[in-house]
Amino acid sequence: MVLRGVNLLQEDLKDLLHNTSLSHCDVITRLISNERSSREMFPNLQHLVLDHLQNLETIVEGIIPRGVCLSKLTTLQVLDCPMLKGAISYAMLRHVKNLEEIKVSGCRNMSCIIDSGEHEETVPNLRVLEMNNMVNLRLICDDGTSVCPALQRIEVSCCPELRKLSLSFSNLSHLKEIRGDINQWDNLRWEDDADDAKNMFLKYFQAYPRENCS
Repeated sequence: MVLRGVNLLQEDLKDLLHNTSLSHCDVITRLISNERSSREMFPNLQHLVLDHLQNLETIVEGIIPRGVCLSKLTTLQVLDCPMLKGAISYAMLRHVKNLEEIKVSGCRNMSCIIDSGEHEETVPNLRVLEMNNMVNLRLICDDGTSVCPALQRIEVSCCPELRKLSLSFSNLSHLKEIRGDINQWDNLRWEDDADDAKNMFLKYFQAYPRENCS
């Protein structure tokens, strides 16, 4: 279902949607708020696209008790949401244990993809991570370590400030591909022993042609 230019999500839709795209809904600042929501919200949602939400500040606001909220979400795509500083907050991370894909593009103020804070939360089933045209993106995970143990593919394009992929040797058992610009690859910093880590991950790297990111 595509909701374009709407002001609010209907309460009765929140239990029914499996595939949802929210586009050009400028009044939305958050999708789920603990003031109005509970552990029962969006129990069937599997695929979520957030597109050109000019005032979206967070997807999940406040700590919501664990339950079925977002428990079936497998794919998240975020496009051109300029106020969003992170795709997955700690409040959201607690609920999306079945998430398999994250794709973000054009969110100019986003500095971090996954904000786990100081908590030991992971995204255990995340396999695909794509980041494109993120001019202020600096980290994949806020503490610089990997919270994605099953990651198989990473794509990075036009993210000039990104210096760490938040990968460690423990990711090698699942990783299949890293795609990106060769210059960005050369400027990456690594968590483990720098030379050993870079050499170990190099065999998974496939270079994109040089892109114009202006």
